[in-house]
Amino acid sequence: MTLPLPSPTTEYRSNDLCQTEDDRENVSLGEISNITDNGNRPQQPTNSRDIATTNFSQQRWDRQYFRHHHQRREHPEIFRMNSTESLGLSLEPPHFISFRGLIYALLLSTFLSVCAAFDAKMKCVDHENASYFRFEGEEEGYIANYDDDTINLIMKECRDTFRLVILPVAGTTFFFGLISVLILQLHIQRVESSHHSLIPSHLSALLKLFLPLLCIGVAWSYGVYAIMLKPKLQDAWDAELNNPFQSLAAVTIDGHIGGNANLYYLSWTSEILIMVLLYQVGVDSFRWVHKGFSPQERSDNTIIQPTPSFHDQIHAMLTSTSVSKVASFYRQRRKTWYQFLIRLRERSGYWVVAFFASLLVFASSGFLFVQVLVNLAVDIQGSSDFKYREVCAILEGNEEFPEQYCLRTVFATLSGAIATAISIFGIILHLIFRRGSVSDSAETCGELEVAIHAVAMLQPVSSNISLKIEFFLSLIPTLLLGLNAIFATGVQGPASEVGNLYYASFVSFFFILRICLGCIEELRSIEANAHETTDGLVAHSIVEGGSISDSQSSMASNSSGCYDPYAMKERRGRLRRFLFLAILSALCSASAWDAAVNQDDYETSRRQKYVIYAPAVVALISTILFAMCLHTSSYALTTHLWCGCVLSVALFVVWLADLIVTMHSEDSWAVNEIGEIQMANLYYFSWGSIIVAGMQMASYAKPILGHHDESDLFVLWAANIKVCMVTLGASLHIWHTISSSCAATDVEDALEELSETFCGRTKLGIAVALTGILSGWLCTISRVLNCPITKRYTTRVETFLSVFLIIVYGAGVALLTGMGGPGQSVGDLFYASWLSFVVSVAIFVTSVDQLQKQEIAESVAEIYIKEEPERYITCEEDADSAMV
Repeated sequence: MTLPLPSPTTEYRSNDLCQTEDDRENVSLGEISNITDNGNRPQQPTNSRDIATTNFSQQRWDRQYFRHHHQRREHPEIFRMNSTESLGLSLEPPHFISFRGLIYALLLSTFLSVCAAFDAKMKCVDHENASYFRFEGEEEGYIANYDDDTINLIMKECRDTFRLVILPVAGTTFFFGLISVLILQLHIQRVESSHHSLIPSHLSALLKLFLPLLCIGVAWSYGVYAIMLKPKLQDAWDAELNNPFQSLAAVTIDGHIGGNANLYYLSWTSEILIMVLLYQVGVDSFRWVHKGFSPQERSDNTIIQPTPSFHDQIHAMLTSTSVSKVASFYRQRRKTWYQFLIRLRERSGYWVVAFFASLLVFASSGFLFVQVLVNLAVDIQGSSDFKYREVCAILEGNEEFPEQYCLRTVFATLSGAIATAISIFGIILHLIFRRGSVSDSAETCGELEVAIHAVAMLQPVSSNISLKIEFFLSLIPTLLLGLNAIFATGVQGPASEVGNLYYASFVSFFFILRICLGCIEELRSIEANAHETTDGLVAHSIVEGGSISDSQSSMASNSSGCYDPYAMKERRGRLRRFLFLAILSALCSASAWDAAVNQDDYETSRRQKYVIYAPAVVALISTILFAMCLHTSSYALTTHLWCGCVLSVALFVVWLADLIVTMHSEDSWAVNEIGEIQMANLYYFSWGSIIVAGMQMASYAKPILGHHDESDLFVLWAANIKVCMVTLGASLHIWHTISSSCAATDVEDALEELSETFCGRTKLGIAVALTGILSGWLCTISRVLNCPITKRYTTRVETFLSVFLIIVYGAGVALLTGMGGPGQSVGDLFYASWLSFVVSVAIFVTSVDQLQKQEIAESVAEIYIKEEPERYITCEEDADSAMV
């Protein structure tokens, strides 16, 4: 089976060389597809009326021809990989370049983890912002008030944790990480020098890579266990010692994030990166082992098929190495790394993530029950002669914990165990039926047919697992984890503050919920591309013996009306966003009500009442709109301006006002006076709700405002402005709280220390935010104006400016989120500081990428002028004179 060549395009522009960089990238395949079988350029027309158009067709073809060969010479590995995929190899080569990038990210996160741990080690006894709380009269819990023996014990724990945990884990990671990079580099060099005759064994490279990565995975698993879940001092309760530097201040004894949030997040980032690497390398190794044992593919495991005909070569070049694909190669590589986790199938990946998150729920709540509640029950009972089911009865009425703390911890443990077991069952079902379907297709189809069949398998009708069975299977853990997310993260729950149990509870719940939503979408035949045709490339009826699918029948039956194609394309996205907005808003309203009920006085202010009732109204409206999106006829109502668009804008405005009241009012339940999170549910759900509401509003606003997709750099500079505004708001909020204390002169040493450190770092946060906002506006305005004089140097200036911002934001992250900084604990300033640094790095990478593309374009232009200068049309020539 061969795919037809794209149809030729007849419209061309004479001022093509004057186009912007993004315009030159997005050249359709049809513009260079009018090629005869003998390899000549498009034939000259006999009609004199089309002579000028044909000249421009030839010029466009020449530019693409020379650019293609120049890029093939500069980047042979790209064309070798793409051509082998198109000319017969049915198995995609492993993404070794992406592996290398992930290993570099792992090494960077490990280095930053060591820095954060060393910062905590040097300040185990005290840290700078403790002076602010002592100045405010909050002296409990700070270990500088204990005797020398207690302080020495704490110092020993800090040194031992750093020396016996952090340093070995970091050393193992760097040693085996460099070995992995060396293995990848050598293999990539062999592939580049293979000369199209023999590809080095990918399986051998994968197996060699898997072993050092496995060592790193074991090391980081031990590190996370030692930092997060290792049993703490058993005599902590007897000595009434509240040590904020347990595990180098990453977490407290009850599993909440401590004063060293950097170490907490960086440790989990490293663990997630190594898990993704192990998962992808393991999957690729299994696939290449299966390829080697396959009878029809064993012979061509490493040998490339003989050179095909010239027509096939041209076809392969047009379909796999077109100019638009080559120009966006680097950008696509950056965007595809996150797809590593979901390789078998979309919901299979969700089951895997839900399994690990549910397992963490079980481990975290079990650790809290055994290490905290049981030990406290032993202290109260005077002995350990009791059963676990009697612990809650023993702790009843104890003032150390809220009334329902123990019962909610037990429920979290049970729900985590049940969800883990069901997730394992779902993964096994997906693996069994997925493998069987692929094996059947491989026996009956050729290589290209296998690929087409694999695409067709993504259609709803081709699901081998009954959607109804999977729906009800996922419904059980959804209900359990949903109740656990409500109970465990409530005011009286064990995860009321940010920590392992908090994140695991919601990650597991939302991924299981996503599985349920995916089943509903397929049952209701809601697909993003259901309104589109395949133009003869792949028939939707290829599955199930060529019968018409249910989704096609459903769309055909509902096609009597006239629908906007953009609205139908956005249907699935809008359905999801309305659902998540309803859930997040309802949880936010419930969290605010929970905080109001459990506060000392039951009187609530006007602002607090708004925080309670406004999200409830948003949740109700979003639920109604979600139900309307389920059916095509009712969805048509939500596409109108007066319904969906107006309501989306109204929901966003309501949430914008709610966010301001939640984050920056004096009687806020979400944060304290210096921006640290007090009630995690209210904080995260508020941010999540306004983000989803903004995305939904943008979905309706784009067709009305005639929005066009902007370049990546424009979006990144706009994101830089938004993040820096959050940093500025958080810093000003903290400064408003402490300004009177910093300006006072009649306070002793505590105030002097506060003025030198905490106040100074807060001022630094304001300065860093203003610098980022000013830089972002300058670059954004320059791109909007698109001045011809400066646009040639815009990318170079942005590159140098991004380097400057990386230095500024890096210093800001170190001083603001380090031990003693105003953003050391989890809050707006912590997240905004890190996001600004990440955005600056993304700007630098994108700028360098565009500079490389500009150099390639200039080289291609030079080659074109050199080869045929008489046919070169300069940018200064007018289109009319060119037609003559």
